[in-house]
Amino acid sequence: MTDPLVTPPAPTRTSSRRHWLLAGIIAILGGYLTIVSVGGSLIQQLAGFAGGPPELTLLFVAQLVFAVAVTVLGFFLAPGSLGARLLGSVVYIVAVALLVVLLTLRVSAGLGRALSGPFIGATVTNPFFMILLFGALGWLIASRAKPIAYLALVLAVVIAPVGFLLAMAGASGPVSSIVQLSLVAIAAVVVLLVSTMRRAAPAIPTADLAA
Repeated sequence: MTDPLVTPPAPTRTSSRRHWLLAGIIAILGGYLTIVSVGGSLIQQLAGFAGGPPELTLLFVAQLVFAVAVTVLGFFLAPGSLGARLLGSVVYIVAVALLVVLLTLRVSAGLGRALSGPFIGATVTNPFFMILLFGALGWLIASRAKPIAYLALVLAVVIAPVGFLLAMAGASGPVSSIVQLSLVAIAAVVVLLVSTMRRAAPAIPTADLAA
């Protein structure tokens, strides 16, 4: 019989699922921090309209880098291969960088009207949409989710116009942000749960009972 004091027990499906969920929760937390960072004073500071010192710009950038790093950590704790985790991380990092560049150009280059139309404002310059869409995409890639799980990305499309609709309804900025953050959190949890529907897990090894 194998001595449990010498050989550590093999991982079970339950422990693997807990590890998976923990990785997903870390990634969701990183996504939340990224939205808060991009939606704060970072863009105004990068565009030169906030009036703060260079040290403040470095602080805001450091906060964004930390938020992205937390998300990437979640991706690297996912059960996918190293290549899948790297690809998912690159997808997310590039999307966040593109979002920051577009938002900064909209403010500093006088492209507000060109980058604030109903469609563009609800998609490529919408932090809630972009971070949910590419965060979820990066996670699905990193976790080797089944192809059918990618249908959950439709949730990002559904949430995209919410900010515009709330503005048309006269909702204040804080109320709009709270509603959108709540919807993004719900959608992210759905994506996480859907991603667990992977290919069948290997059978749990049983202890050798032979004396």
